[in-house]
Amino acid sequence: MIDEAGSHDRLVTRSEIADLAGVSRENVPNWARRHGDFPKPVRSGDAEYFRLAEVMSWWERRTIPDRSLREGERAGITYADRVRRTRTAKGQSTRENPPVTQTLNRDEQERLLVEGLLSTLEGRIPGTASSAGYLHLLTSLAFLCASAPEEWEHLRHLSRQSGGPNEGRTLLVQLGVMADRQLRERGLLPGVRLGLGGLQPSSPDDLRPVIRASGQLGPAAFRTLMDRYAAQARLGPETSFTPNCVARLMADLLLAGRTSGGRVLDPYARGGELLTAFADRYQADAQVEVYGQSADQDSLRLAGMNLAVRGLRGRLQHGTPGSWATVAWPRQKVDLILTNPPFNTGLLSKQRRAEDWPFGPPPEGNDNFAWIQHILASLDSGGRAVVVMPNTAGTSTNARERAIRKVLIDKGVVECIIALPRQLFPTTAIPVSVWLLTAPTEPRDQVLFINAQKLGAASKGQRTLSSIDQDTVVAAYRSFLDDREQGRHHLGTEQISLAVDTNRLHGPTYSLNPLEHRMAGARTNSPGATMAQTQDALRDLSRQQAQASAAEADTRPLLDLLSETDLDEDRLPDGWRRVHLRDICDIHAGPSHSRLGTPKVQSGTSVVLPKHLRHGRIDATGEERIPPQAADRLKKDFQVQAGDIVSVRSGSTGPSALVSHEQNGWLFSTNLLRLRRRQPGDVDLGYLLSYLSLPRVQEWIRGRSAATAIASISVEDFGLLEVVLPPLPRQEHVGAALGALDEQILAAQRVVTAAARARTLLSEQLVDIAAEISPPSAVPTADHTQKGQSA
Repeated sequence: MIDEAGSHDRLVTRSEIADLAGVSRENVPNWARRHGDFPKPVRSGDAEYFRLAEVMSWWERRTIPDRSLREGERAGITYADRVRRTRTAKGQSTRENPPVTQTLNRDEQERLLVEGLLSTLEGRIPGTASSAGYLHLLTSLAFLCASAPEEWEHLRHLSRQSGGPNEGRTLLVQLGVMADRQLRERGLLPGVRLGLGGLQPSSPDDLRPVIRASGQLGPAAFRTLMDRYAAQARLGPETSFTPNCVARLMADLLLAGRTSGGRVLDPYARGGELLTAFADRYQADAQVEVYGQSADQDSLRLAGMNLAVRGLRGRLQHGTPGSWATVAWPRQKVDLILTNPPFNTGLLSKQRRAEDWPFGPPPEGNDNFAWIQHILASLDSGGRAVVVMPNTAGTSTNARERAIRKVLIDKGVVECIIALPRQLFPTTAIPVSVWLLTAPTEPRDQVLFINAQKLGAASKGQRTLSSIDQDTVVAAYRSFLDDREQGRHHLGTEQISLAVDTNRLHGPTYSLNPLEHRMAGARTNSPGATMAQTQDALRDLSRQQAQASAAEADTRPLLDLLSETDLDEDRLPDGWRRVHLRDICDIHAGPSHSRLGTPKVQSGTSVVLPKHLRHGRIDATGEERIPPQAADRLKKDFQVQAGDIVSVRSGSTGPSALVSHEQNGWLFSTNLLRLRRRQPGDVDLGYLLSYLSLPRVQEWIRGRSAATAIASISVEDFGLLEVVLPPLPRQEHVGAALGALDEQILAAQRVVTAAARARTLLSEQLVDIAAEISPPSAVPTADHTQKGQSA
């Protein structure tokens, strides 16, 4: 079937319309002349184009005459049916180039589909508060499709009927009624119809492609919609959603060492993201029972939809989380709990009497340990909980919180504490940890501390944990569980974890902070070896500073030479010319994802990926590889050689880099284009690379890429790029000057890196020396710690 959401911006000619429909060229102007509702063209210069999605919507209502049916076509099918059938038979898109989504995994396709659908809605359906309305519309369609397929099919049928201007609004009302009915059946308050009230579609045509494509909206798409909703609604720390990477990590930790699921609870469900992460990671055949609580009706409704998209029903309750206003703790106990409660709030703990707290009353004004006790009271025997807590919960010197930590340690409740990296949560800068707790049992010999603060990577101010980072943390925890099961004393995993004897945790503060414990293997060097490393770092810094100065000296004469030329903006100087990129370069697209696979094996041929293209160079270690057998099949068409230029063709289109001798024989990946000079004496590579990096050229590439749902530029379009070529000597001067500037930038970056390394080693050496000579009396006593504090 044609992906209308993916091709809604594609412009087609009358000839292309005829080819798609399988009719003669004369049919198209006849349709336009005889039918007033035939889509209107848009003009560019002397040419007219039609939006393919509008034509498809019109074709949905045009039945093919019996005399025009092809062999195998049944009576009553539409031209839209024919186009979809033809596309399926050919195994390719109706676009001139196969859609990039065919090379992506399912989750990526769904996320990109959401972007295309939102773009479609923004261009077609106006209305008050339309951004929120668009999100309500797509979440409701995904929910209805998953929870009531028959009603969703009926909605699709209604969308195909022709109607006047009011029929689009009627269609939205029908959607709202159907979705609200499904919510009520799940015990959730309705609100979809109200949320769609601000949208004003002019006709069913505006909704038809969106309703059709919504059948492809699965779990990944729904999470994308949730993230958009959180940003649009500007959710604060108490209502925002747990980041995907943290939710997956918590689910894996909860399941580590378990063979059954049982009853799973999130007492602060937010958007249901932790419960759905658990469902995604849980692979056993037995059905789990899912419970959730929330005080926010909108989030609870979204959580119910989120579960439904994954085929889960769940029992979601609205009310005060924890029911702390009552004396009795929850009677319904569960096997597993994972939750991200609000931090440092103080509204609920004072609603209970001091004698009712099993581990001691928390301080008024902070519910962190009220949450911990509510969670433990909700666990059945042998149960486990994974909880997000602020780091201060493990280090607070408040007398009540310190006393509670002591009881938790003594009763064997605390199993593991994991310090997470900063900037994982977009709505708070508070550093956080994940606590792994179990129902009260016998005192433990050890508590595992994991320091994951150095894991993850940042992008645009937001940090995330890769699957490898998550596996690293879970592996350290599993190793601890394995040793405990075998009765072995656990030492920790080098550089990331340390098992601490519980008797060492008894002290002035009963601290549960991983950062206070030096990880296993963290200090392996002698003072002499550390000094040698520091001296080596300082020498490296001197070398990098000298190279940066040399790069600056090399750049200056080249820049002075270029500044002497006076160019006329109205015409090119003599000897200069304009050519198309295809005239000077052979352009070749990378292999499909199905042929290339995912480059990550230990041995084989290295692959250049878009992320490697930095400052006009390929910054890669060659660790991303594909197996030799697969490489042999691809090397004839998809190898690079020194002097090639590779450019990003999809996603963030435009960045280019020059292939050096170090990458000779590597393969280039799916989302790259390879440029190879036709005549070496015609164009200088440094000049061409610099030209491709010009802001106006980058803007041209992005403009050519905007005609698809996923930003992508074809080989044909890229070849039409106009390149201004001065005489070759001039090109060489320009390329050399700009290349020298690039080298100067890299040299400066290397200076910063070397200086940072030297400072780190020097500071660690000085601090370690100070620690070695500090007397034991320097450790604060209990009296010092509590001085000036009240209970």
